[in-house]
Amino acid sequence: LNYFDIGYYLVIANLSDVAAMGATPIGLTTVVRYNDTLDDADFRQLLEGIKEAASLYKTPIIGGDIGGYVEVVLAATAFGITERGKYLQRKGTLVSDVLCITGQPGLPSTALVYFTRAKNDGFLLSEEEEHILLQSWKRPIARIEEGKVLTSLDVVHACQDVSDGVKATVDQLALASNVSFVLYESLLPIHSITQKVAAFLHLDPVVLAFSASVDFHLMFTVAQQDIAIVKQTLALLNCTLYQIGQAISATEPSYLVRSDERRSVIPGTAWQQQSGNVTRTIIEGF
Repeated sequence: LNYFDIGYYLVIANLSDVAAMGATPIGLTTVVRYNDTLDDADFRQLLEGIKEAASLYKTPIIGGDIGGYVEVVLAATAFGITERGKYLQRKGTLVSDVLCITGQPGLPSTALVYFTRAKNDGFLLSEEEEHILLQSWKRPIARIEEGKVLTSLDVVHACQDVSDGVKATVDQLALASNVSFVLYESLLPIHSITQKVAAFLHLDPVVLAFSASVDFHLMFTVAQQDIAIVKQTLALLNCTLYQIGQAISATEPSYLVRSDERRSVIPGTAWQQQSGNVTRTIIEGF
C-alpha cells in the first residue's frame, strides 16, 4: 500500500462505524502527525487519499490536527446523524434471531496470509485474484447505504461492522445481548480465493475467513419473519445478504456446526492489536 491507500483506508475505517449505526456521515476530523522520514511526496499522497475517500462519501473534513512527531501517527473521527430514536446498536438481539452478513468476509486476512506466506512458498494466484485481494485493503467500502436501509426498515435488532474479523464480531454481538450464536458451515459465504489459499496452506478455510481481518461488511440480527424484506431491500443496492446462523440461549457458548454435523468452537483468531507476526497468529492460532 502507498500513502494514498493508507489515507483512504483511514477515512473508510471510521466511516464504517457510522454505517454500523445506520447513520448518515456529516463530518470527519483527522490527525496527521509525521516524522522526518515522511517526505513531501508521501505527505501529499496521504492527504490526497484522505480527501478522495471523504469526497466519495460526501463527508467534509471539518478539522483536526497536523504536526511533527517522532513517528507517523494517523487518527480520525467520523460522526453522523439519524432520525431521533432510529439507529442501530450492538445490543438488542433476541433468542431465535437470524444472524446475517452483507458480504463474503475474509479477503483482507487472506491477502495478508497470501502475500506474506503462501506466495513466498511458491503458490501463485492469477493477476486478477491478486488484484481482488489487494483491493480489499486499498479500496475498502464503508456500507453507509446498507446501514441506512437497515435503519429505515426498523426490523434489525443489533448491528456491527466486521472490522475485527467474524469471530470477534460474533463474540461481541453475543456479549452485548447476553446470547450465544450457532453458525452453520454450509451457509458461510467463503470466497473461492480464500478457499484456494487455505487449501495450499492445509488450513481450515473457516479459520482464514473468520480471523483477524478488516472486513467492513455489516453483521446484524433480525427476526426470521423479517428476512425477506431485508433481503429484497438490500438487493436494490446490489448487496447480497447471507444468513449464517441463529441466536440461541447463552446457557451454552457459541459454536459452529460443521458440514458433517459435528460441533466445534467458532474458529479463528480475533484482532487484538497483535504486536507480533499476524500471519503466524492466524495460521497457528497464537
